Amino acid sequence: MEFYYINTKGEIIDFSCFPYLFQEGNLINTSWKYSESNGRIINVNRGIGERDFELAVLPDYRLSISERIKIMKTAMDRIYEVFDYDVVNNSYGRLYCDTGYYLCCQIISSAKSKWNSPLPYNFQTFKVLSETNLWFKEFSLTFITNAETNSHDSGYDYAYDYAYDYNCTHSKQSFQNNSFIESNFIMKIQGTVISPKVYINNHLYSVDVTLEAGDILEINSINNTITLTKSNGEIENCFDLRNRSSHIFKKIAAGTNTLVSNQKLSVMLTYFDERGEPRWS
Repeated sequence: MEFYYINTKGEIIDFSCFPYLFQEGNLINTSWKYSESNGRIINVNRGIGERDFELAVLPDYRLSISERIKIMKTAMDRIYEVFDYDVVNNSYGRLYCDTGYYLCCQIISSAKSKWNSPLPYNFQTFKVLSETNLWFKEFSLTFITNAETNSHDSGYDYAYDYAYDYNCTHSKQSFQNNSFIESNFIMKIQGTVISPKVYINNHLYSVDVTLEAGDILEINSINNTITLTKSNGEIENCFDLRNRSSHIFKKIAAGTNTLVSNQKLSVMLTYFDERGEPRWS
């Protein structure tokens, strides 16, 4: 596998491009943590993860010694600043592999060797710290529901919410979640509508808000947040306005799913494949 790091300022360190060359590390190792009580295993979880990797800082040998010395010094300053930017700002960059998975992390230490060699090269071993200890890959789909009804639910919407409301034309669309387990998601809903309703596999996702043109309602199952971003940029916390009869952060099932709405909406759904190690293919 090949790897690269992007900090929260958008700066990239590519581990397979001169003068940085990946040597080795345990970036793709995986494990579970657990506690025990009275001889029984309890509380199995990923926990905070630490990983290590080694890079060579090796300027192109075809260049002159003076050019290589200059490149190495610049490269040493850059790698420190790109990695440390996220730590100093208490933020998390992304360590990507070549199959598209990323690890949210900080690179918190560097141990150097061969840095005082007469030749312009050195090795650095870095420690990676991750709160989630998971590799993620995002899949995004946009659904346009074209219900043949007005945007304010002209059909009969019963108080205890059947999966489908009567006298409405529904737009049913299918999508595939290729993860082997259920997935967290971020759902963004736009439209001109009162109390937007989206069903995935007959499960209701609904918030008691009024959407105007340009507004974006976001349901985030990772952070357990619901926010409304108004067209003027104002952001409202809508957590207390969620439909309480149906778990609004229910994850997306593995396999084939169906999305249905009786309203005219634009729904952008991003779901996440989460793994202890990234896929190899």
